[in-house]
Amino acid sequence: MTNTPVTLEGFRGEFPRQPLNARRVAGALEAPGCQRRTALDAAGVNLDKLGSLISGEPRDRQSPFALTRGNQFEQQVVANGMAEIVALARRHLDLAIPEVRQHDLSAAAVREAYPGVTGARMNELRARLTRQRTEEMLTDPAQAYNLIRHAMTRLDFGGETVYLEQDVLAFAIDGRIHVVEIKSYPRIDGRADPTKASATVRQTAVYVLSLQQLVVEIGAPPEVVKTTTMIVLPENLSFRPTAVTIDIDMYVRRLARQLASVPRAADILDAIPAGTQLPAHPDNGADNDEVGAAATAAREALAVLPPRFTDGCVSCPLFHSCRDEAERHGSIARLGTAVAGACGDVTSIAAALDLADGRRAPASPSEAAVAAALARGAAAARIATGGLA
Repeated sequence: MTNTPVTLEGFRGEFPRQPLNARRVAGALEAPGCQRRTALDAAGVNLDKLGSLISGEPRDRQSPFALTRGNQFEQQVVANGMAEIVALARRHLDLAIPEVRQHDLSAAAVREAYPGVTGARMNELRARLTRQRTEEMLTDPAQAYNLIRHAMTRLDFGGETVYLEQDVLAFAIDGRIHVVEIKSYPRIDGRADPTKASATVRQTAVYVLSLQQLVVEIGAPPEVVKTTTMIVLPENLSFRPTAVTIDIDMYVRRLARQLASVPRAADILDAIPAGTQLPAHPDNGADNDEVGAAATAAREALAVLPPRFTDGCVSCPLFHSCRDEAERHGSIARLGTAVAGACGDVTSIAAALDLADGRRAPASPSEAAVAAALARGAAAARIATGGLA
């Protein structure tokens, strides 16, 4: 324990910032229990730039074309008083919406209404306005707004507050609120890309959980937020919007359990040496020596953050770095989550082999159980390959 704990801002230093959002929270929970990822996420470190710096390979998570297409599709869907959203909600969510009263809580709209509010104060203001509008939806649905664009909710991640901007917070009908998510990848012949669809479901679960927590704070039961959500997509290769509905209750419950087990970022940083800090990211014109020095400094800073390498790490921008680290250290984790789980407290491949062959005496009951299981496995392998047990 250091006398001067490292702060999140101090650890990030001048390295590029990338605030947490719903997609990143969902991605972090694919490898639960990783203190390294928790600290980096809570500090708002740009993981794509960090992964590229360490690996020496460029990593673009989303092309400019995809971003442009996404913005164009969303603008089309919400045009004309969000008529497309209303029509899709009536059809796919079976909502009777006799009158549409919509409200825009985007940063641009709030900035216009509240000039001079910037930075963190803007997020706080948008979150407060979202709470007010949500409470009105629940207490006076006949008069309140029933369609809110770019609502902002909050979620706790490792002891840090994450601000989440939702596409559309929709419809207090019969005392229920629905979440609507807009995506620009197409639904072709009735099917969307499975990988992208799965990521969308996990991201939407983050929104639903944060909204459930908000209504609980207001004093309403979480069930007023429906876990049946509507996802709006382009149909085939056109920009004509279509929609699918899905009940993501299972994902929301899983997310709540995972978030409850996320280690506190402040505790993680409190246990690392004082002065630990990521380097500034090299400029575009930096020479090889500067880039190499920054990469070395970044690896040294990461080395003090305990990783938890699992099968779920494949999508993390630091996957290659952590995999190589596990390889160098001879970690059981390099053999996969199933093997690591079977070996329990034994985290070294060399130690596991010594236990299996009887070259090392178990130091605890758990090691004794692992040794017995490994010995049985080794005997089975010898029999299967024609040897003697």
